[in-house]
Amino acid sequence: MNRSRPQYPGFDVAKLLAALLVALRHAVQWQFRPGSAEYEIVYCWLSNLAVPVFFAISGFLLFSKAEKPRLLPFRTLAKYVARLFLLYLIWSAVYFPFSWYAYSINPLQTLPDFLRQYVRNFFLTSNVIQLWYLPGLIVACVLVFALVKCYIPSGVVLLASFGVYAFGSWMGYASMQGSMPGWALDFVDSYFPVFETTRNGFFYGFFFVALGAALSRVRLRALKWPALAGFAASVAGMYFEVKAYGENDMVLCAAPAVACLFLFLRNIEGRPRAVFPEMRALSGWIYFLHAVPLYVFTMLEKEGSLVFIARWPAVWIVLALGLMLSAFFWAVSHAKPLGWLNRLI
Repeated sequence: MNRSRPQYPGFDVAKLLAALLVALRHAVQWQFRPGSAEYEIVYCWLSNLAVPVFFAISGFLLFSKAEKPRLLPFRTLAKYVARLFLLYLIWSAVYFPFSWYAYSINPLQTLPDFLRQYVRNFFLTSNVIQLWYLPGLIVACVLVFALVKCYIPSGVVLLASFGVYAFGSWMGYASMQGSMPGWALDFVDSYFPVFETTRNGFFYGFFFVALGAALSRVRLRALKWPALAGFAASVAGMYFEVKAYGENDMVLCAAPAVACLFLFLRNIEGRPRAVFPEMRALSGWIYFLHAVPLYVFTMLEKEGSLVFIARWPAVWIVLALGLMLSAFFWAVSHAKPLGWLNRLI
């Protein structure tokens, strides 16, 4: 993350909070099962705000490099996509030993089967719980770029992408599939066996990147406080949606929630301060590194070397270790010989 970029204080604070929410989401997922109140509140409800924030801010920062989204040079997009793919390769390599360990303890999986599954997941879903965001961001940015380059207004792209997001949310609720027409059910039946989830760049990231792109040159200052009220109402809507329909990879009300939050954050102004780029960097380390202790503890559990008596202490321990590891790399990246570490986020 380049510390020389223009400062957006609201975005930097939101990214740090979103990274913490992602870390908490995965720690709760590790200890609590579907149906529990903790799983419902953290995993199904609140944490579904986190990654959309990253998508929207990334779309904003990319497309704000041009006077209008459609004027963004192809070379700029290509460099951005190449950097994201390189990050995906690097972090996939960092976490590969954990994938290999899972294969080594599975007596029913052959090496060719493991390799086929690993390659398949690498391109379709990711082999690591948080890394799906990187290929998702690539797909979403390319989609938005291609559409605006065809002279489709950003507002129209945003509306179309919301339709895709809404359809993806509809697909994910098993209780609602009975209301689908035949063609939609046929699509669902053919889609999930291949792609497994709608948490990807097309269904999930497309809308939020389009949101960032559409607002890259628009402030809408008069909507700052109404947007905050809309955010609160939409977050409440997310809760009732989850209560009514259960777990879903995509929560429909998260779309207006993040849109309203983004409008509010877009209009937060402040003096440039050194703390904001540091928050931006720390959020990157937390996002990418928080799963390391989680995978280690999961391995120890499978070997019978680690047993937690209570679930919440386990959550806080793995969360604290993930934050400590992230803070360590954030701190050492300030040393001049190790400045290259910043290229990993």
